Amino acid sequence: MCGNWPCWLAHARSCSLSDRNASLTGGPPSRKVHAVQRIALYPGSFDPPTNGHLSIIHRGLKMFDGLIVAVLRNPAKDAVFSVDERVELLKGAVGNDPRVQVKTFEGLLVKFAEDQKVNTVLRGLRAVSDFEY
Repeated sequence: MCGNWPCWLAHARSCSLSDRNASLTGGPPSRKVHAVQRIALYPGSFDPPTNGHLSIIHRGLKMFDGLIVAVLRNPAKDAVFSVDERVELLKGAVGNDPRVQVKTFEGLLVKFAEDQKVNTVLRGLRAVSDFEY
């Protein structure tokens, strides 16, 4: 058992009383419990990706097991780079880190987060106005 509260709770619900007693005394439980990965969603236009964006990604990986970098498709906004170019720039910047996925989305962020089964959104604040917004 890992000692993490959600993991412990999942373990407690999935095993028998003898398994619980075994885990309290140091014995092995009869079933393996997989820890839930903590994944965050980092949305933005990333037009273009900057060192600030990469800093948020690297710092986010210290807090979460993985990140989904979500590039917004917004046809109403004039962009310097196409969505595909921004995705490729981000993929090149993060390298082959398996903890980072770069995806595109359009529409409501909450809907995309729900589709990805993510309940945490990571955002950077550049100025006081970002915080107030």
